[in-house]
Amino acid sequence: MATTSGNSTITVSAKGTLDAHFNLLVDGRKIGEGTTDATAKDFVFKTDIAQGQGHKVQVQYDNDGIVHGTDRNLIVNDIAINGKTVLPTDDHVSYDKGALDGRDVTDGQAGLWWNGTLVVDADKSYFPTTGVTPPTIPPVAGVPPSEPTPSTPTPSVPKPTEPGFYVATNGNDSWSGKLAAPNADGTDGPFASLQKAQQAMRADPGIDTTYIRGGDYHQNGLWLDGQDSGVTFASYGNEKAVIHGGSNATVSFGLGGAKNVTIEGLTFADGVVGGHYVFADNAAGLTFANNAVKGGGYGITVQDSANSKVIGNQFDSTGAEAIFVKAGSNATIVSDNHITHPNAADRGDAGIWINGSSDVQVTHNLVEDSPEKAIAVGSVQTDGSDATHRVTIANNKVVDANLESNDGGGIYLINRQQDLTDHTVINNEVTGTTATNPSGDVASWGIYLDDWTSGATVKGNLVHGNIGGVFLHGGGTTRSPRTSSPTTAAPRSAFSSRLPGAAGRATR
Repeated sequence: MATTSGNSTITVSAKGTLDAHFNLLVDGRKIGEGTTDATAKDFVFKTDIAQGQGHKVQVQYDNDGIVHGTDRNLIVNDIAINGKTVLPTDDHVSYDKGALDGRDVTDGQAGLWWNGTLVVDADKSYFPTTGVTPPTIPPVAGVPPSEPTPSTPTPSVPKPTEPGFYVATNGNDSWSGKLAAPNADGTDGPFASLQKAQQAMRADPGIDTTYIRGGDYHQNGLWLDGQDSGVTFASYGNEKAVIHGGSNATVSFGLGGAKNVTIEGLTFADGVVGGHYVFADNAAGLTFANNAVKGGGYGITVQDSANSKVIGNQFDSTGAEAIFVKAGSNATIVSDNHITHPNAADRGDAGIWINGSSDVQVTHNLVEDSPEKAIAVGSVQTDGSDATHRVTIANNKVVDANLESNDGGGIYLINRQQDLTDHTVINNEVTGTTATNPSGDVASWGIYLDDWTSGATVKGNLVHGNIGGVFLHGGGTTRSPRTSSPTTAAPRSAFSSRLPGAAGRATR
């Protein structure tokens, strides 16, 4: 879909797998969209764009996922803007992963393996002025020449486009909350507290979003229930809103019974070691995106909260698990997160721990410096009360796991329910899995299929620089074609099995 006329032509040459979809934007405004197949083709878009000035041309990939075990990706060969060809690896091209917010930006690349936007910073030479030549204005004596000033200056912080309430450190809970900043006479402006914004959204059915201005917020936690379904708490543009925990707030954001809630772009810090920054229970359809989480206890926990998304977040030194998906949070997506040194206070189990939840997708995450496991999936109860099936672990990178344990793995599956799991471990890279006593009798593996793990498919993984490669402990009917497992030292064979025993430590 595209406009069919205009003063500018943009052509995107692209291909993809499994109907990869993209939107074409210019300066954040959608021009058109395209759906690719395995054969590269040109998608031609025409539109009216202000000429004689630079613009950002953006190819936004938006349907990344795993379909029947196959990873969907978008490949952009080149972008032609009014006849000038741009390669995705050119210096003025970048890749904004996740939301288009300038938060997780890397150099441009042809293969878009995650949802994100390829951004071409196209200068005015790509949009030459045509038609009538503007009149020449003679210089005025004594006045130096200057560039023309735009009639509407571009704000340094993008302003929200949807109606919303606002919270700011200079706000007041007696005000309306509908202004992003205090007015000139100090009679109205944003709220001061998240609790007041919550009350206001409950009272006004026309507004379901609260924007939080930059600054530090020391508040005793916020609990959302069924009355708050459908609301969003988000940062104001790129401003850094820091939600501090403390001894009086074991949960910074609690969601009990709330559905379709979004928490995006916030920073969480100074939480209680035994607490949770975000804890959801008996909820559904939640989205936690592009947040930053540091220290404290658990990062983001979803319990009995199906069809949720934990995407594009950054975690640093959480006291316990960074991401904990448990007890009936089926069909949850955990994608594009960067986790560094999880379980810093409680050695715990894993940076990402999936327990008692099925049909979960764990994709495109980077987990580094884990005291024990980096990514763990499965059940620890033999009665099936936390049974876990059909979890996909794909296209993740694990670096330096099991740093403080002799028993664990970079990617770890456990199956004490003792049935066929149908888990898939595909196209991951695992390196640096070690142990506190690597020369002793250890059970430390790049990919560790522990306690009766059966019916799993393990393929296409690169497992290198670990104590051991892939290990099967007491399971069966597990398929492992074409997994590369070079090892630095292997006290056991790179792929073997033994009877269940002490190596399968009970986990949460």
